[in-house]
Amino acid sequence: MGGKVDIHPLAVLGVRGPKGVESMITGVRTSANTEERLDILTSLVRAQRRAANYAAIFDARESRFGFFRLVVTVGALAALVGVFPRLDAAGSVLAVALLVLLFLALSAFHRRLTRRKEDWLARGRSFEAQDARARRDFVQLTRSDKPPGNHGEVLISPWSLELVHRSTPPGHLFALDLDLNRLLFPLLDTCSTPEASEKLYNLLLQSEPSPSAVASAAERRGRVEAIKNRGRLLRDLDVTRFLPEVTVAWAQGKVCRLSDLEPLLAAQQGRMKAAVYLGFGLLSVLAWAALLIPAHWTFFQTGETEAYLGSILRYAVFPFVGLAIYKELIEAAAALRRRMAALELLMSDIDGIKSESAFAELGAQVSEARTQLKWLRAALDLIGARSNPVFWIFIHVLVPFDALLCIIVWRRMASMSQRFSVLIQGLVEFDCDAALARFARENPDFGFSEFIPVQSEAPGTGGRDECAVEALEMGHPLLPKAQRVCNSIRWGAGERMVLLTGSNMSGKSTFLRTLGVNAILHNIGAPVCARVFRAPPLRLLCAIRVDDALEEGTSYFYAEVKRLAALLSELQAI
Repeated sequence: MGGKVDIHPLAVLGVRGPKGVESMITGVRTSANTEERLDILTSLVRAQRRAANYAAIFDARESRFGFFRLVVTVGALAALVGVFPRLDAAGSVLAVALLVLLFLALSAFHRRLTRRKEDWLARGRSFEAQDARARRDFVQLTRSDKPPGNHGEVLISPWSLELVHRSTPPGHLFALDLDLNRLLFPLLDTCSTPEASEKLYNLLLQSEPSPSAVASAAERRGRVEAIKNRGRLLRDLDVTRFLPEVTVAWAQGKVCRLSDLEPLLAAQQGRMKAAVYLGFGLLSVLAWAALLIPAHWTFFQTGETEAYLGSILRYAVFPFVGLAIYKELIEAAAALRRRMAALELLMSDIDGIKSESAFAELGAQVSEARTQLKWLRAALDLIGARSNPVFWIFIHVLVPFDALLCIIVWRRMASMSQRFSVLIQGLVEFDCDAALARFARENPDFGFSEFIPVQSEAPGTGGRDECAVEALEMGHPLLPKAQRVCNSIRWGAGERMVLLTGSNMSGKSTFLRTLGVNAILHNIGAPVCARVFRAPPLRLLCAIRVDDALEEGTSYFYAEVKRLAALLSELQAI
């Protein structure tokens, strides 16, 4: 480890500027000494500052454009009021239509500026979180003293702490001993969806991998190796979890899980709802054609406003009734729209690597789904524009807006729901793989372990299966590199026990935890903190940290007895 090598994950950080120019932070190299490690951390700080600068630029642009939008809108309305009496019927309708189009264009551009600002704020949090992970600063990484939903202060996924509290089984045989829930999971969990975080946490909790889990771990390692060098892809995915539409929606209890979207989509496909949606939509279109088309024509010819307004008021019954009929459909569409950005980003990244053999099948599914979402996103954006009452009234005078839009959305959602379950499973698997690939990229001195088959013990020694384990220059993954002390250990097929001795505070417990945490990473196919780590799938049983429980009336001694009894029961079951 004496020579210098390029550090790809931290030395080259792609930052897209306001004009689309790629600014690269380069030239940082790493070795075992602390000074060069500090250079890497400094580059991350510079990346945070650059992201903050771009966020400030777009914030200023958004504020200026907001004022400009207000002035233009008020000016256009004033001009319309001034010239409206001098216009004929056709000119009046044309003027109103132009005003609506102007409003839509200004709103779309304003949303774009807002999204760019939010993206750069999220990108800055991504760099800050990577900095905390590189320094192993778990206090900063897992801090939760900020108000819920404050996406500008959270460095872990908004669902991570809730997931740990909900999913950790009481008395788990190694979660507490190896700091799995408090340190290891926050270090690994950079997933952009709660389903992927939950999948990753369940992988870490498995005490003995099954044969199918071992095969899955080997396949996962291949997928992780295929994407660990795609820095832009991994950065974009990490940014997704810091976007306010994800963090704020989660804190407010709104639908934010991809798995929750499937029943929402399926609930709109019943025969009764299909008949109601299509029937009322067709009725609204016919009413608009029967009432407003003749009224428009008469108004163009005569300029008579009384009959024209009467026809508009009679037709207004249908849009207002449609608010109740299409309420559930619109709520499902709004839930899908809140997750659309993350979903599209996730799929666009997968679409970019579909040439990789490991992602060929998923890439084909994603390409088809992106085509459907392309048109669905446009319809969902129009649904978002319905929240403006002025626009909603004007657009219904021109076309049966809600009826046509809701039928289009319903048909697109029906087409999407047919393969949504399979697609979501693939996206969650990819998201979990991306988190492990990011871990590998941010720790270039880590390496992938090697699974070796279980070896049979010599005859006459009890008939149990034994295995050889070899770990060379193994360090604790949860310690900063400058504080990490690496050791080696090896035992063969005939050895049933290793006796570890030493004085107090000599590092015995730390070494046991080092072996345990690396064994967890080995079992799930993630990179391990060792130059060489060869072992079969490892069954983990720990009794390192035992706590009493006042509320349960369990003393420290009794807690130790219970833990040892559980270990004995597990060993006897082997």
